[in-house]
Amino acid sequence: MIRKRTVFMALVAASLWGAAAVAAEKTIELPVLTSPKAINDVITADDLVMQEFPSHRVKGDMLRDSTQIIGQAAKRQLLAGKPIRLIDLRREQLVQRGENVALIYRNGTLEITATGKAMESGALDDIIRVTNNNSNRTVDATITGPKQVEIRE
Repeated sequence: MIRKRTVFMALVAASLWGAAAVAAEKTIELPVLTSPKAINDVITADDLVMQEFPSHRVKGDMLRDSTQIIGQAAKRQLLAGKPIRLIDLRREQLVQRGENVALIYRNGTLEITATGKAMESGALDDIIRVTNNNSNRTVDATITGPKQVEIRE
């Protein structure tokens, strides 16, 4: 949800002529972190609050909706209270290159599970190469969960 608000700030200078100066500043609410995040930390809803920024300081690549941020992982160190950009985030890596994964093959009611070695890292629904530890055959598999892949036909 994007909220825009115009804030009127008035500075009244009393003088002999009764002049007053009035300034208005438009603001936009953006989600920001409540505490710093390290590389690969996953951001949750509890990590975010909305904070107002002057609209002239809000750039087009700054994320305006917290749903775009929740569940993403930090690509770099992120600071609290600073706007978050899309390039600061990546999808959470559920499988890391070189780790053992559950390799699942399903065909109707038949399900075969083996152990494989991930040849690539990836996030949910990514297709990666996995080597079956028993046959040494390399297959393409879809990431379905943490350390879990499925062969789909």
